[in-house]
Amino acid sequence: MTPRALILMTLLVAPLLAQEDLSWATHPDPTIRERGLRDVKRRGLELDTGLVIKLLNDADWGVQLEAIRTFDTNENDAVRKVLVQIAMRGPLLRTRRAAARALATTDRAGAAKALLSRLNRAGKVAGLRAIEALGLIGSPAAEEQLSVLARSSDEDLCRAAARALGRMRLGVSALTKSLKDSRESVVFEAAAALARIDSDAGRAALLHWAVRHDEPWVLRRIGQHAAQVNAEAMAAAITKALGETRRPYGLLRVAWEGRLHGVAPAARAHFGVRDVLTRGYAFMVASLAPDGFDAKVLARGLGTRDTRVRQAVARAQVTAGRRGKRLAEALGPLLAHASSDVAMVGVRAALEDDVAEVLPALLDLARGRGAAKKEWEIRCAAVVAAGRVGGLAAVPAIAKLIKSNDWRIRGAALEGLARTMRPEAIDYLLKAYDDRHVVPRRVARRNLTWMSGGRSFPDKRGWTRWWKREREDFVPTVPKVEDPGEIVDDGYDRRLPRDYVRQLLLGTDVSVVLGRWDKVQLVLADLAVNFSLLRGQELKERGVWPKETVCVNCEGSLDKSTNEMLRWMVVCGGWLATSDWALTNAVRKTFPDVVVGHVKQSTGNDIVKIDVAAPNHPFLRDTQRPHVDYTWWLEIQAFPISVEDPMRTTVLVDSLEMRLKYGQDTMMATFPAGLGQVLHTTSHFYLQQEGFAKAGSRAEREAFAIDHLGISIDNVRKLRARGGLSDARNTTAISRDYSMFRMLVNFLRQKKRVDRR
Repeated sequence: MTPRALILMTLLVAPLLAQEDLSWATHPDPTIRERGLRDVKRRGLELDTGLVIKLLNDADWGVQLEAIRTFDTNENDAVRKVLVQIAMRGPLLRTRRAAARALATTDRAGAAKALLSRLNRAGKVAGLRAIEALGLIGSPAAEEQLSVLARSSDEDLCRAAARALGRMRLGVSALTKSLKDSRESVVFEAAAALARIDSDAGRAALLHWAVRHDEPWVLRRIGQHAAQVNAEAMAAAITKALGETRRPYGLLRVAWEGRLHGVAPAARAHFGVRDVLTRGYAFMVASLAPDGFDAKVLARGLGTRDTRVRQAVARAQVTAGRRGKRLAEALGPLLAHASSDVAMVGVRAALEDDVAEVLPALLDLARGRGAAKKEWEIRCAAVVAAGRVGGLAAVPAIAKLIKSNDWRIRGAALEGLARTMRPEAIDYLLKAYDDRHVVPRRVARRNLTWMSGGRSFPDKRGWTRWWKREREDFVPTVPKVEDPGEIVDDGYDRRLPRDYVRQLLLGTDVSVVLGRWDKVQLVLADLAVNFSLLRGQELKERGVWPKETVCVNCEGSLDKSTNEMLRWMVVCGGWLATSDWALTNAVRKTFPDVVVGHVKQSTGNDIVKIDVAAPNHPFLRDTQRPHVDYTWWLEIQAFPISVEDPMRTTVLVDSLEMRLKYGQDTMMATFPAGLGQVLHTTSHFYLQQEGFAKAGSRAEREAFAIDHLGISIDNVRKLRARGGLSDARNTTAISRDYSMFRMLVNFLRQKKRVDRR
């Protein structure tokens, strides 16, 4: 064929190929249309403007979102107008934010001008959306008008404008003025926004405010945002401010929340202040440097009468020891201290870091000497830790303790023997197989299964026969369970197979205590996760052991004996997760005065927007997406969480709305107790009914699930094919994506990792 004929043939065939290639655009399956759009993006093809606009207005939200991503650099005026329209009136928060970011890719100033021109004549809802879009576009052209709106008489507009300015990293002057506003919500939003801006004037204004106010939500945001923006500059500003004030608490709190190690030297000047919490934070901030504390300073800190401060100083000593790579030396004064709460911090650190050098001190505590003379908690924790760090060397001393008359000491000794992972422990576990108390009995039996690699026999006779066969060549090994491969996030929707969470949690020991209002067992069952379901009385009759996690549903009413068992379990390394009313019925009765119910004002039947307060915490892994404004449901008369010991407690999830409505911001918190961990949430693991109840149509329910619960568009499609969410009042159908439950999954997974390390 001649070159001329080849060119002619190409010209004739090309339109046919193009037409054939566009057949995906009208295909009834939205996934086909998505795939076609991705192919267009990959190949850099240009489509007719009419088709582009049609795809941007596609009835399927997933296709619309893919179209926004595909045509984000399209400079056609008609296409940009459609994107402006979506940014203000799109069906989903996700599509609105995607459209705003697309507008910012080419003509940022023009996009801002188009939104500003519509802002004044838009209704309240569309106006708020336009303000948010301006923040995402980030055009300096919008700064002046947003600065005016940040001082508006309309509270909602003020807050939205402050957030937008914070995203744009502009508006320092306006936000600084807003710090003096009489409305709390405006002040809080302005402070959080100002902390996002790298400005000396902004930092000075924030620190001036922090000296005079104790608002945990705001101090947390200032510290965390400032650390991300310019940690060095904020550390220098705090250091200067600490030298000029007699009220250092807020400054030290900001430094700790942002982990600003540059403040550590200046914090030392406040070790002797009268206010106990300020003193505790001074030690914690100082521990961010690796040089530790001299003996005199440490003794003075550990001698404080306030338990919270003593523990904070002890944890600071551990932190400094880890940073300076001399932890064994740092633990000596803690383990020898007369106060059991100080010694407990040292015992936990010895276990977590496998510090074999402190085995003699641990065994002394296990025998009831020193701080453990009158405290069963420290004895139990010490014997478990001694087993872990001592191995064979710890077996003879621990074995003597299984003769104790106290079931708590016997149970801990059996757990400590199992933690040695030595065959010499098996004989002792067999002897305790029929212990007279249910807890040592359960510890012995479960650890036989654990150490034998997952074997199971119906009675002691079967175990004895097995041991006679295996004794000579036996090497203890935990049940082999491999984590499934990590699922790749394609940046669009994270699709979790039904079997993924079950595989992830395979090998965990989970017990659920029935409650009247929450039903976490239904979600666990939906995910095919193995668990035991018990009433409180049944838990007491069955017993507990330290390698399990117990989830207590709201209302969590347990008797004194059951609470004592749970306390023993956590002290020896078990984990406890609770919801709502279980805060007062379970958590406070087992570990009082760490987090308590804020009884001054219980909640209504409400939903509140929540934020991740500890972004890097392992319990929060993969729980936040930038396109979701997460909300959690509050049942009527739920107890807000009041954090009594902020230095010990990690706030995982907080809510400004919760603070403004009900007086406290904390939604989910965790704290260490003994060798274990406690997790509590105000919201329920299972129900999210109020958001669905307020949605009047199927589309509104689906939008709520995507925008506020984090459910993928693909999952919503599948639910629609099975009849939709209807007026669904539970989250079993969406549990694989639901943010609240992912946090519980992370909690259980982390427990599994701790026990199998």
